[in-house]
Amino acid sequence: MRSLLCVGLLALAAGAVWSQAADVDHAEAVKLVKEARSLSADKDYTGAEGLLKQAIALDPDYPDAYANLGYVYEMLSRREEALDQYGHCLSLDPERQYTRRYATRAFQMMFFEGRFPRWIRLPYIKFSPLSLVTDTSNVEQGGERLTTRFAYTTSLLFPEEMTRDEPAVIVKIPAAGGTGLAGQCIANRVCYGFILRPDSDVADLRIALYYPSVTVSRSGTDYSALAPRLMHMLLRTACYTEAYLGRPVPKAGDELLKVYMAELGPTGAEMWQDSIYLYDVDTQRAPEEWTRQVAHELGHYLLPPVGRFTAPEALANGVLGERLGMQWLASEAELVSGHRWPDEQAQAVLGQLWGADSLDLASYISESCLGDVAFWLQKGPDSLLLGGVGPDSFRYYVGFCLWVQVAHGQQLLRAVLDMAEGNQPGDFVYAYKEEIARLLADGELYISAAGCNLPASKLSQPPLDGATGWRAIKLAGGDTLVFTIYLPEGEWALSVDSAQAIDDLQVAVNEATPVALSDVHVVQTESGWHLVRLSRPGAGSGVLIRGLKVRQAAAPM
Repeated sequence: MRSLLCVGLLALAAGAVWSQAADVDHAEAVKLVKEARSLSADKDYTGAEGLLKQAIALDPDYPDAYANLGYVYEMLSRREEALDQYGHCLSLDPERQYTRRYATRAFQMMFFEGRFPRWIRLPYIKFSPLSLVTDTSNVEQGGERLTTRFAYTTSLLFPEEMTRDEPAVIVKIPAAGGTGLAGQCIANRVCYGFILRPDSDVADLRIALYYPSVTVSRSGTDYSALAPRLMHMLLRTACYTEAYLGRPVPKAGDELLKVYMAELGPTGAEMWQDSIYLYDVDTQRAPEEWTRQVAHELGHYLLPPVGRFTAPEALANGVLGERLGMQWLASEAELVSGHRWPDEQAQAVLGQLWGADSLDLASYISESCLGDVAFWLQKGPDSLLLGGVGPDSFRYYVGFCLWVQVAHGQQLLRAVLDMAEGNQPGDFVYAYKEEIARLLADGELYISAAGCNLPASKLSQPPLDGATGWRAIKLAGGDTLVFTIYLPEGEWALSVDSAQAIDDLQVAVNEATPVALSDVHVVQTESGWHLVRLSRPGAGSGVLIRGLKVRQAAAPM
């Protein structure tokens, strides 16, 4: 009992000492804030900043220290930091009327006048006049689900470029291909889009979408509902491109991406001088058309410009961005719903993105995305189309990139886009070969059955369409499944990734005679593209094939 009493007395004594220390620290913090105010009155804001930071270190729960630091940052034109300090002050003491009035005035001024803050802390938005919608994008990498939060304004905001003397922002819009000017875009409203930093509540301003209000619209159209939906798709697609390909919005050198909703021009869109123009916006479009246009122009903005084609357009990066964006939407629908694309449950997830309007992408992915992959496989990797400039060559390049994604994953596609040293399709194929050689030198190469050479295969049970490739590839008795693969010169060990053991599997490389494959098949190849044929003689039910593995024959398994 005595020992317990001693422990209790010691605890009380320690608590008293701590309380006294806290009182001393608070008193010192109050003194520092008072000194900082004097320095601020003399316009020595740098000196005041140092004292206020000392005060916060002594007493992190002292609201006045944050309020005064917010004022100092405001005077130094450090708008984002000023808002951050005011928000911290209000979160500590939301009932303090003087501080609340002053901070609220600052929030009003900084969001409605002058340069819009380039970053904000989401919990402090409740103290501001802003209205934000937040959402998440989801991707899967290496079997792990990664989530990115984004947010966009729904308040009626004026563009930061507008002054009190100007009724709207007027921007010249380009003619097709940027070969002159086609008119002007008038905008007096803006929707701002943010993406949150990983594991943080800080959101960075990435995109500004400009549009006209009803009063300045040529057709009297109200775009206040359409603009946030377009921003939503811009941000979601931007999150995918950053996660999968490491290409963030805005790209290096740009402060933010500017997108203009123009009422003039032909129905469609254009990227010009690193800004995106959505034309003829008062013409009704289906949600999938808007979504494709957004992804298309982000492709022009973010992906390497490829080729100088005669049709359907000069550069192929827009169509590639469009195809990838739609496939990534379908992949997220799979991830969120837990159902494979294009199952009804997965498609229903996409339908929610446009409110009452459904987003129908199933036929587009099947016909355009998987159609381009099939076109590349059918023409073969050594086709003369690789050096052409017509529409078939355009499609051939897009199909190759889509095949790289489905056969090997987004990481390898990212490496190909990053490593290519030129802007012709052949440069990207060369980069692919170099990356394959590096992977095989370091370990194992995996080719997913979802990217099999379906045109060259003979399957009694046709595979289903998936988000990025074919799925449920089953090999039955009498079937042949073909893989197109690039191999450097060397001796390689091939093995099959299957859901179950297969006793009667045979393998052949190019035109060689099929041989039994019990575990691995070793083959000597020259550098180049090869066809690996898997077959099962006789009869038998279908077995699921997941992919093909390749490693150096001398390497340990």
